[in-house]
Amino acid sequence: MDLKELEVFSGKRHPYETARYRILLSILSPYIKGEDNLKVLDVGSGDGYISKEMLKCNPGIIITCVDVYLTDEIILQQPQLDGRLRFYKNYEDIADIRYDIILMLDVLEHEKNDKELLAMMVNEHMKKNGMLLLKVPAFQFLFGDYDILYKHYRRYRLGEVVDLAKNCNLKIIASGYLFFSLLILRFISSIAHRLLSPGKKQQFKRLGTWNKGWFITSLIETLLVYENKFILFLSRNNIKLPGLSAWVLCEKL
Repeated sequence: MDLKELEVFSGKRHPYETARYRILLSILSPYIKGEDNLKVLDVGSGDGYISKEMLKCNPGIIITCVDVYLTDEIILQQPQLDGRLRFYKNYEDIADIRYDIILMLDVLEHEKNDKELLAMMVNEHMKKNGMLLLKVPAFQFLFGDYDILYKHYRRYRLGEVVDLAKNCNLKIIASGYLFFSLLILRFISSIAHRLLSPGKKQQFKRLGTWNKGWFITSLIETLLVYENKFILFLSRNNIKLPGLSAWVLCEKL
């Protein structure tokens, strides 16, 4: 979860967030399942939700979370899990440490110089043959109030993310889009928003305000998970169905 969502967090995870975790874990599972002492770096970790869930399924790995918007107060509230989960707010705190796997999930869009940050992670923090998973919001034509609130500089086409990774000397292992249905909903919503007069426009609902019951939450999560499993199946067969997010799994040569 983006740390900005903590301002309004209801205590219930949005089904988008839980589905996103399950899908991303399925992409990473072949590289972390059954492995002990793998060192994972979660860049722009937010409140560390994905890292905490990863540790539940893979208790042998060691995860470092770093987010420049973390505060000392938030860090003190986080579990340490016998030293297998650590939180930092400065990149200097992880200087000279190299990792087996790096996660950069919804991070690059926040950076004015996205290539500079990616290159720093690859050159200074990735082991040789290490893996890096990138995920970013897709399609610039959807850029709107949501992106402005969360201080995004841009959205991406999949090809742009692939080129960015290649320019940082990364080998592309797999790539694709996620959340086709949400792309359609966001597109319809953005068109409607542009057509409405200023007085009739409604602010979008933030993920942290989600307060639906267990049944609705579980139903939406399940539908999103199975939709994206189908999208991943198509991606493996070179059919890139568009989606709200673009992702690339890379290896350092």
